[in-house]
Amino acid sequence: MTGIDLDGVRDRLARFASVTELRPLEGGLSSLTYLATTADGSSFGRQFVVKMAPPGLAPVRNRDVLRQARVQEAVSRAGTAPVARVLFTDPGAPPEVPPLYAMEFRAGSSFEPLLDECDVLPAPDTIRARVLAGAQVLGGLHTIDPTAVGLDDEPEVSLTDEVTRWVAIFETVADDLRAGWPAAADALLHSLPSAVPATVVHGEYRLGNLLIVEEGGDGDRVSAIIDWELWTREDPRIDLAWFLSYLDAADQPSAIRPTPPGMPARAEVLAVYEEARGAAVADLAWFDAHARFKMAAICAHVSKNNRKRDHPDPAQEARIPVIARLNAQAVALLT
Repeated sequence: MTGIDLDGVRDRLARFASVTELRPLEGGLSSLTYLATTADGSSFGRQFVVKMAPPGLAPVRNRDVLRQARVQEAVSRAGTAPVARVLFTDPGAPPEVPPLYAMEFRAGSSFEPLLDECDVLPAPDTIRARVLAGAQVLGGLHTIDPTAVGLDDEPEVSLTDEVTRWVAIFETVADDLRAGWPAAADALLHSLPSAVPATVVHGEYRLGNLLIVEEGGDGDRVSAIIDWELWTREDPRIDLAWFLSYLDAADQPSAIRPTPPGMPARAEVLAVYEEARGAAVADLAWFDAHARFKMAAICAHVSKNNRKRDHPDPAQEARIPVIARLNAQAVALLT
């Protein structure tokens, strides 16, 4: 986003630390992310990361950065999954002066094997190790009882709510972007699995939202789960099925390459997750179907917005047939 007054942001940060440099970091579209460098290495460290809601817009839903700070603080207290520690928050005076929060800088890089451009893919052993590390971290995250970490006042999202959330998107798009959604939604709503206790759910858990540090012979380590814009308090299998859907390029309409060598088998990933979680997973087929329905809805939404651009991306337009395929897969998994 252009037009941001970085000097003004730096002035706000001066209440907490002497910042000599503030530069944008790549991140999501719903908030602004910066790397701050301090003059002499304050108590926050030589560098820290700032997330700020976009100015001029109400800081709600995925723009509610203070809610993101809240879950990071809760996960950090639990100590069962790696996350950057929150250093301070500033509510601002929205929408003109947006809220922001700062978190400690965590080293690492993120890479999604199916989606991200690169000159050379990581070695097969590296890809395998990272996926399994991600599964272990996810299992640790899902051991958190939201009530025990102060998130008991967060509304619990039911599985019915999950389905209707994506139905609402299909109801806003053109007819050619919604093929097969009524059958998929009906199949999901008429085969709801037995409930399990709600946990902290990231909402878009995948390798691309993990910072990973290379540690040579000791393997790779997940240093932090990042991008908490979509977190909820709900069934942990929502996260798990989404993570598993990134094991196979056939399940990813945005995949830019075939499934790379080294990607572990689904059964192995699931076993690592279950061991870390300390519980077996039941009724996963429903959540696999939901993941496809969700992905179809996201593809429809992105395609709708793509058509509004002055120069629509033809690659996105070419993905439209996958909407019907994903919805048909969702139905097939439940019949």
